[in-house]
Amino acid sequence: MAPIISNALQTFINVRPDINHNEEAKSNQQKKKWYAIAVGKTARSTGIYSSWAAAQVEVNRVSGACYARFHTYKEAKKFLREHQIQKKRQAQHEQTEESDDF
Repeated sequence: MAPIISNALQTFINVRPDINHNEEAKSNQQKKKWYAIAVGKTARSTGIYSSWAAAQVEVNRVSGACYARFHTYKEAKKFLREHQIQKKRQAQHEQTEESDDF
């Protein structure tokens, strides 16, 4: 059964038939930048931001700030996840060294 499309929707779709709307959406996604903050001013600073202005407030003048820019949200999320894993490993390593000292 073919989907039923209203006349208004069909008109909207046909406004620019020369454009492949899927390609245009992909192009817009590629232009978008994401900013992942692993270490910022506070613990609440950690996260993914869609604008540099918002992210910059959280990392500006922060010694040891850890952040990066990405082209996709997925890459930014991966960066945060990897940073959390590395932080846990470092904490475990430090605990092991402390227990060896006794």
